[in-house]
Amino acid sequence: MARGPLRSPVPYDLLGSSDCYRLEFDLFTPRAHFVILAKQPPGKLTFEEFNGGQRQELVEFASEISKKFKISGILSIHRGQWFNPKPEKFHGHFCVDDVEEYVKIYERLKTRIPNYPHSLEVVYANKKNWLRGTRAEDYPANVRAYPPLATTAKYFNADRKDIEDDRATTSSPGPRELDGYRLHYGLRYLPRIYFQPLVNDRNTSQVMKSLKCLNALDHFSRRFVCQDGAGNWHRGCHICVFLKQENIDGTLSDGYVQLDGKMFYDLCPADKKESWYQVFKKKGPQELKVMT
Repeated sequence: MARGPLRSPVPYDLLGSSDCYRLEFDLFTPRAHFVILAKQPPGKLTFEEFNGGQRQELVEFASEISKKFKISGILSIHRGQWFNPKPEKFHGHFCVDDVEEYVKIYERLKTRIPNYPHSLEVVYANKKNWLRGTRAEDYPANVRAYPPLATTAKYFNADRKDIEDDRATTSSPGPRELDGYRLHYGLRYLPRIYFQPLVNDRNTSQVMKSLKCLNALDHFSRRFVCQDGAGNWHRGCHICVFLKQENIDGTLSDGYVQLDGKMFYDLCPADKKESWYQVFKKKGPQELKVMT
């Protein structure tokens, strides 16, 4: 769960269709992600400072990425401690479902990166995240190898220890419903809470469905995850919005909150908590790769 990406020292835009946002490859952490960066004036704002219009433009921009490149993916925004604000306050991720499709786009558009390939080799390739080679031509191999098993194992082992150390402690579970959504905890054994619409209005556009879910996910993150009683942002999560409703185990979902194992365990309803944890332990780090 890498923190924020390192921006190119010379800004560039792979899409060029928005006055509000621009698009880059994730070069600091090689993975099948595009990085969404806000142009001025919202570039100096944090996500919680975005007004409704700016949030809608963000969803529309993510939808344009999907249409332009003919790919499927999710809009992911880091919240709380999982967000690194430097050197720009806002960035989001478009996480591509198909790694090979992302690699094809990279090969086609890589020369749009300013000073390619020199900029990759000087600015990025000396970073610890390039584990499959440090030349510009090694970027696709690094993307295909993400996330490294050692990284996944580190988080998994930390989660297990934190849960085992604290299992006797009583915690307040998260809600079963919020802002028009049923919250489903622990589908597919991941530390993830899916947001399933209580009413699926066929007359509502997909953009507006995604925007509604984005706001509900943000509400959940602020109320139940990221802030303590004093309002300090000391914990984190990813809020992830589907740009097309997904059928998750027979039920339509508009998005999900991605948590670490300990936070999910704390929020999980009492009747699901232990059964989820036993499956989580059994699966192990090999099957718990988180791509957002």
